[in-house]
Amino acid sequence: MPDVSPNNSANPDGKAADTTSTTSVEDQFYTNPTSGAAPAAVDDAKKTEDEAAKNEPAKVGPTAEEKAATDKKIADDAKAAEDKKAADDKRIAEDKAALDAAKPPEMTAEEKAAYDKMTDAEKKAFDDKRLEDAKAAVQKTLDEKNKGQPLDLSDIDAKALAMPEGMELDKEILGELGAVAGELGLDKAGATKLVPLGIKLAEKVQHKTEAAYKTLRAGWVKEIEGDKDIGGADNLKITNRGLETYGTPELRKLLDDSGLGDHPAVHRHFHKLGLSASEDVIEKGGSGDKTKSDTSIEDSFYPTMTNKR
Repeated sequence: MPDVSPNNSANPDGKAADTTSTTSVEDQFYTNPTSGAAPAAVDDAKKTEDEAAKNEPAKVGPTAEEKAATDKKIADDAKAAEDKKAADDKRIAEDKAALDAAKPPEMTAEEKAAYDKMTDAEKKAFDDKRLEDAKAAVQKTLDEKNKGQPLDLSDIDAKALAMPEGMELDKEILGELGAVAGELGLDKAGATKLVPLGIKLAEKVQHKTEAAYKTLRAGWVKEIEGDKDIGGADNLKITNRGLETYGTPELRKLLDDSGLGDHPAVHRHFHKLGLSASEDVIEKGGSGDKTKSDTSIEDSFYPTMTNKR
């Protein structure tokens, strides 16, 4: 009885039919490979993106009117600040002129009689006190008139504040202090009392900074001493040879003044240079001459190593 199985029914010759699809890979994956149509999943994703793009609000910049309004506000604010500064400068100049023009009132007959009996030194002290009182009276009037306005602290006597040597009053900061003091309703005398506090704060910050840097440099020195490659007298001699050969007096001064001569990286650099330098560049053979490296290795490279052990 002939085999009528499905495979043979498709193949009358009795050979097993090849069930492998002859459809190309492109035809299996794409619906229409010849037209370049994308697969359904990709097509759906594209549609989703298109829908999202339609729903996203359009990104537009400011309108011409909005930009013009913004530019006008910026210009108006700048003009207002400029006008205020000009008005403050004018007021301050007028106040200064009023103080400069302050004069003591006429002496009474009794004061004049007593004045005539004074010595020259007593007369000078008396005149100075009267002028000081006159200026104080004018200043009090100005303080009442300018309450809430920026104060002019530019004429503060730095000598009277016992400032540390080398420190100077910063006019810009004094201007900021005057503005804040005015807002707080302080008069010039009250604002002046705040200046020493600022000086003390600056001193404290400076001392802490110097102490921290000193500690840092001590750590550098300790690191050098514990480093077998650059620590010890012999290695310091090599390091100094590198500095003497390839450095300059200006560089040595910079390293000494800044303390960077204590830094391990500086030592490693000049130690490497010293290894390549010839001994007779520093030591003059047979002449008996001595260089800095012959006298004191530590002092020659940098003075900060001295007495740190």
